[in-house]
Amino acid sequence: MANFKKINDLKQSVLTKILASQVITSLLNGGTPPADSQTLLYQSVYPYLFEPEGPDSTPASFLCCDVTSPRSVNKTVLEVNVTLSVYAHFSKIQLTDGDLIDKITEEADQLLQGIGIGAGKLEPISYTSYVPEKNFFGKMLTYKTTILNG
Repeated sequence: MANFKKINDLKQSVLTKILASQVITSLLNGGTPPADSQTLLYQSVYPYLFEPEGPDSTPASFLCCDVTSPRSVNKTVLEVNVTLSVYAHFSKIQLTDGDLIDKITEEADQLLQGIGIGAGKLEPISYTSYVPEKNFFGKMLTYKTTILNG
């Protein structure tokens, strides 16, 4: 059915764009840009839907990326969804100039919406609230595109 290498390549492309964003990496890093954005991988940025361990987890903020394929359009085209989960401990959300979750999701949306990945462009299909654990709140953004199957 699916060419999982292409799906993984799509996920890596999205993660590369996110980690290249100085705004997103600074926000995830407490307001200061990290010396090397790759250090955020598996600490604040996850290539899967990571959830903190319990309501008393260390206060932090996270951005998770997952790519799934809900259906094959036909033998040559595969529909693919890219989901970003952006969430933080309630103590980290309020910033002096706004809301951490809103700022990260706004930047991620501008970064991803309409870019050509796969056979088509990423198109937003949903933007919902996300509560992975008590005391953690966020948003889940989902985009769709197509890739060539095979």
